[in-house]
Amino acid sequence: MLTRRWLIAAAAGVALLLLLGKALAGVYVDYRWFSALGAEAVWWARVENLMILRGLSGAVATVFFFCNLYAVRHSVVSLVLPRRVANIEIGEEVPSRYLLLAVIAMSLLFGILLAFPQDDWTSLALVRSGQPFREQDPYFEYDLGFWTYWLPFETSLHVWSLIALLAATTVVVFLYALTPSLRWERGTLHVSGYVRRHLSLLGALLIFLLAWSYRLDGLGLLLNGTGPAGAFTSADWKVAVPANFVLAFATGAAAVLVGWAAWTGQMRIAFVTVTAVLALSLGLRQFLPPLAQRLADPTDPVRREEGYLKTRGQYTQRAYAVARIVRGDSAERVALPSLRDAAQSLSEWDAGAIRRAVERRRQGIVSGAIGWAADSARLVAVAAQRPTGADAADPFASWTVTRLRAWSSDDRGGITGTAGGGVEEGGAIPPALVYDSATGPLVVSDRQGDVDAPEISEWPSRVAHAWDQQNLRLMFSDVDVREPRMMVHRDVHDRLQMLAPFFWQSAHVTPIAWRDTLYWAVHLYTATDYYPLSEHTHLGGEDVSYVRHAATAIVHAQSGHVTLVADSVLDPIALTWVRQFPSLFTTWSSLPAAVVANVPPPIESAVAQAVAFARYGTRDDPAEVSAHLPGSFSGDTTLFGGAYRPMYLTPGDSRLAWTTPVLDQSDRVRGIIVSVGGPQPVTYWHKLPDPPLRWPAVLERLLRVPESPAPPRDVTLRRGPVRVVPIRGGAAAYLQTTYAWRSDGAPTVARMAIHGTGAARDSVSFGFTLAEAVGVPPETTDAASTITPAAFRQRVNDLYTAMRDALQRGDWPAFGKAYDDLGRLLRLPTAK
Repeated sequence: MLTRRWLIAAAAGVALLLLLGKALAGVYVDYRWFSALGAEAVWWARVENLMILRGLSGAVATVFFFCNLYAVRHSVVSLVLPRRVANIEIGEEVPSRYLLLAVIAMSLLFGILLAFPQDDWTSLALVRSGQPFREQDPYFEYDLGFWTYWLPFETSLHVWSLIALLAATTVVVFLYALTPSLRWERGTLHVSGYVRRHLSLLGALLIFLLAWSYRLDGLGLLLNGTGPAGAFTSADWKVAVPANFVLAFATGAAAVLVGWAAWTGQMRIAFVTVTAVLALSLGLRQFLPPLAQRLADPTDPVRREEGYLKTRGQYTQRAYAVARIVRGDSAERVALPSLRDAAQSLSEWDAGAIRRAVERRRQGIVSGAIGWAADSARLVAVAAQRPTGADAADPFASWTVTRLRAWSSDDRGGITGTAGGGVEEGGAIPPALVYDSATGPLVVSDRQGDVDAPEISEWPSRVAHAWDQQNLRLMFSDVDVREPRMMVHRDVHDRLQMLAPFFWQSAHVTPIAWRDTLYWAVHLYTATDYYPLSEHTHLGGEDVSYVRHAATAIVHAQSGHVTLVADSVLDPIALTWVRQFPSLFTTWSSLPAAVVANVPPPIESAVAQAVAFARYGTRDDPAEVSAHLPGSFSGDTTLFGGAYRPMYLTPGDSRLAWTTPVLDQSDRVRGIIVSVGGPQPVTYWHKLPDPPLRWPAVLERLLRVPESPAPPRDVTLRRGPVRVVPIRGGAAAYLQTTYAWRSDGAPTVARMAIHGTGAARDSVSFGFTLAEAVGVPPETTDAASTITPAAFRQRVNDLYTAMRDALQRGDWPAFGKAYDDLGRLLRLPTAK
C-alpha cells in the first residue's frame, strides 16, 4: 500500500514537473520571440497586466472558494473511510488536518482554473493608462474613455464573477449532497438549517450580481437603445434608464436584506424580499415602458425624438471620422481628366478573375489578396504565388511574383503580363517564410543576420524551444544549418496578433513586390462596440460602433520583420498604444519609396466612413435625406468578392484609389466616396450634379450588350462588379467586365461595358478591351500614357538597380529585360 502511494505521488510529481516545465519554456520562448522582433516592451506589458489580472482574480476566487469549502468542512463532524486489513473491514477516521489540506488544495485549484481564462490584458492596460477623449457624453456626462475603457472591463468582471459564483454554488451543493445535511428522501428534499443558511447567502450574492447587471443594463442603453437600429430614444432616457438604476439600488438593498435574514434564520423575510424584487423587476422593465408611452404628452413623436437622433448623428460622425472626408474643389484632385486620357490607370480585370487566371496557368497558388501597383502611371496587378507540386512541401522553394497589365487583354481576351519594378513576369523570388495561412515552426539559417527569429544554437534556447514545440528531435538531433533560428508565428495575421493585439486587423493581406523582395501590407484599426450613441456597423463580421484607421503593418515575407507605421493623426485609443510602445512604431522613411507608394487604401474604415457619411452627412452639412451604399451582392455582379472592387490610379501622383457609390432613398447615385492609399490614407467625396442616375438603371443599361455568338457549352458568362470612377467636372463613369468563365481553364474577357463616357448622358459603349471601349486605338495605347518627372527618375533608378543586381548574379535574361524596359521608358512622353 505504501509503495503504491509513493508511485502515485511520483507520477503526479513528474506530470506536474512536465506541465510546469512546458509553461516556463513557453514563457521563455515568447520572450525570445518578442526580443527578436524588438518588442520587449509589449511582452513586459503583457506579463505585467496578466499578472495583475490573473493574480487578483485567482486570489479572489481562492479566498471565495476557501470560505465556502471551509463552511462545508465545518458542517462535517468527521469523515470515516473504510479500510481493509486482511479480511476485516475497519472504519478509519480521516484526520481533520487532512480535511483542511484538502479544502486548501481545492480552493487553490479552483482559483487557478478561474484565473487563467482572464487573458484580455489589453482591457486592463486601457483602464490603467488609456488617454482620455476629453469629451463627455451628453446624458451621464462621463468622459468617453469611461465607455471605451472602463465599461467593457467592468462587463467582463461581472461575467467572471457570475461564473465564479455559479461554479462555487455547484461544488457546494454537490458536496452537501454527499452528507446527510442535504438529501432526497421519500419524495421530499431535506435541508438542514446550516445548509439552508449557506445556500441563502450564496443566493444573496446572486441577487447582488443581479443588481450589478441592472446598472450595466442602464448604461448599456447608450450603446444599444430600444429605438430603430439600436437608437437611444427619449423613452430610454426618461423611463428605461431610471428604471434600471432604481432596480439596481433596490436589488442591492434586497441582497443585503436576504443575507441578513438568511443568517438570522428569518427565511420568510428572505422569501418575501426575493418575491418583491422579482415583482418590481417585472413591473419596471415590462409594464412601465409601454405605460409611460401611453401616458406621454401628445407631442409629435418626430419632434420628440429629433434631439436624440441629432445627437446620434453627431456621435456617429465622430465614431467614424466623417469630418476627415475631403469635399469640395479639393476632391477634384482624385478625379480622372477623362477615360481616354487615363485608360491605363483603370482595371478591366477584377481580383477574383485575376486569381483564377493566374492559378490556372499553374505557376503556383496565389497567397494573400491580389495587389495593385503603379508602374509608370499604369495600373498593374500583382500576384504572389507559393509553389505547387513537388516543391509545395519544401518551405524553402522559390516563390513567384507575376505582374499583370490590369488595363488590357491579349487578342484572345486573356490576361497579359508585364515586366517592371525589378521583378519579371513570373519571376522567381526568394522563398516567403511568412505569409497568409502559413503553419508550423521553421528552422532557418541566419547567415546575413536579417531574420527576425530567436536563435537556437545555444543549448538552453534549443531545449526550451523543443519543450515548447514538443519536438524532441530538435533537442537531440543536429540542426543542419548555420546560425539556426526558430521562426514561429509565420502566419501574417498571427504574427501581427502577437505583436499588436490591441489593433483590429484587415482581412486583406496585400502583396507588394519591390525588386526581388516581397512585402505584405495589412491595415490596422482601433474598433470597439462600446462607443456610446453611435450607429453600429459591421467590421469583418463583428458588430462595432467605432472604427478608426490607426496604423499600417508592412511585413517582410522573407525575414518576417514587421514595420508598424502609425497615422499622423491618431484617436485617443491608438494614441494610448503609440505612447505606451513608442519603439514599436517607426516612420515611412524606413521603407523603400516604391513600397510606400503602393500601399493600398484602407477599405474597411472607408466603408464605415461612407456608411456614416451617407446616413448623416457632416457636422457642417448634415444629410437632409438618409442615403446608403449599394449591397455587396446587389445584382451588379455574379463574381465572388464583388464588394471589394478594383483600384484605379489617381492622376498626377498615381496613388491607389478605391471607390463606392452613395445612393439616396430612391437608389439615385448622389456621389462617389474615394479612398486613396499611400503613406497617408485620405477619403474624398466626389459629388455628382442633379439629376443623378438611378443605380438599377445603370446596371440594366450595362447589360444591354450587342448580339454575340453563343458561348461554348463549357463556358459561362460571369459579370464582374460594377465600379464607378470620378471624372472631372462632376461626372462619373461606370465600368463592368463580363468574363468567359471556363470550368477547366483560365477566364478571359468577353466584353467591357462603360456607361457615361460618350457625349450623351446615357451613352453606353462596349469593347473587347478597355482601350477599345473608351475609344483609344490599340497602337496608341502605350503612347497615350505619360509619366511625371519624379516617377521617371524613380523608374530609372529601379531599372538601373535591377540591371546591376542581374549582373552581380550573372542573370543575363533579367539584365536584357530590364534593359528593354529602360528603352521603352525613354520613349514615353514626360508630363510637365
